[in-house]
Amino acid sequence: DGYEFKNFRHDPLNSDSLCYNFIMSLYVDSKGILWVGTEGGGLDRFNYETETFIHHQHDDNDPNSIPSNSVLSIAEDHFGTIWVGTRAGLCRLNQEDKTFFTFPPDPTGGGILHGSVRYIYKEPSSGLLWVCTSRGINIFDPRNEEFLQTIQRQKNNPDSLSNSGINYVLKSRSGNYWICTDWGLNSYDPETGKCIQFLHDPEDPESLIYNRTGNAYEDRKGNLWISTRDGLECLNPENGTFTHFRNDPADPYSLSDNQ
Repeated sequence: DGYEFKNFRHDPLNSDSLCYNFIMSLYVDSKGILWVGTEGGGLDRFNYETETFIHHQHDDNDPNSIPSNSVLSIAEDHFGTIWVGTRAGLCRLNQEDKTFFTFPPDPTGGGILHGSVRYIYKEPSSGLLWVCTSRGINIFDPRNEEFLQTIQRQKNNPDSLSNSGINYVLKSRSGNYWICTDWGLNSYDPETGKCIQFLHDPEDPESLIYNRTGNAYEDRKGNLWISTRDGLECLNPENGTFTHFRNDPADPYSLSDNQ
């Protein structure tokens, strides 16, 4: 009701309870179904009426099961198909027979760049999926299940990504993409393929406060809010400066924690 919390936890005596308490991802699809990705228990689908969970877990003897019980990301494409990012690849869920088709990491360059699929971003207009991994981004067309493009850090190229460990992608109002990485924030221009990197500079108090960036949100004024391992940042994209929000033990109205 917006005023009280109801807790759902794993109960070893109840097979319909949450499969695992360590939750990595949540996603509500177009039908209102809640999907829960866990770190070690697999993927759960929540039934609102019965308040029970349907489990999708890895089975070594079933090649059509989810490839890993570590579920890092969940997304739905324009056709209503659920895509799941795990620590063993990208997979497509067939909800009719509850089977998974997996796209494992492909060292030849024809598939996903790395097994750990941290985030899946659906491009609003084209419906393409940006598959964010520990070694870069694959742009994937779910219609024909084709990998179209990769975006990675290129050594000695200051116009490339600052780091290939990708945590989040967000399309801005200007049409560029904000990319949060393990080492810096990037503004990616899809027309030129170039990035503007935002990194911490100890000599500049208005630079990014910490290089490991997590999620991002663009507010109605066009400011970008970024989570880091050392506080919350607000970027003014017009001048490239950051305002820092951190915990202050002496201020009860400050951020509760920096992580």
